[in-house]
Amino acid sequence: MRELTCFVIMPSNPQNSNETHFLQDNRWGLVENPSACKGANKQNQRTSLNFDAVYQNIILEAINKVNAKNADSGISIRCFRGQDIPAAGDIISQVMRYVCSADITITDITGNNPNVFLEFGIRLSVCDALNI
Repeated sequence: MRELTCFVIMPSNPQNSNETHFLQDNRWGLVENPSACKGANKQNQRTSLNFDAVYQNIILEAINKVNAKNADSGISIRCFRGQDIPAAGDIISQVMRYVCSADITITDITGNNPNVFLEFGIRLSVCDALNI
């Protein structure tokens, strides 16, 4: 059986927190730090998002369904993200290695996270196919 690697590029929740809090910004959409204070209503437009839940309940569920549907093909997809990499060694170089060498990437751009955009841009410069 051939196993394809799928690296998920996405923000992580702050340490010791299950959720990341966003404000609706008129210029950029959901952001952690709005671009203009007068453009965001901090009381009424606050949104919380649990990236771990997105990964577990949306991304992994979709990958599991693809694997189940294609079980007879001899190909499966193994999905992981930066948080799943063991902490030993230089984590940045490890993430870059996975970003560049994965067979497939899935990128969650929710929240306009600069690190996510950088990693996705690097991925596109190395491989412009099989990026979701």
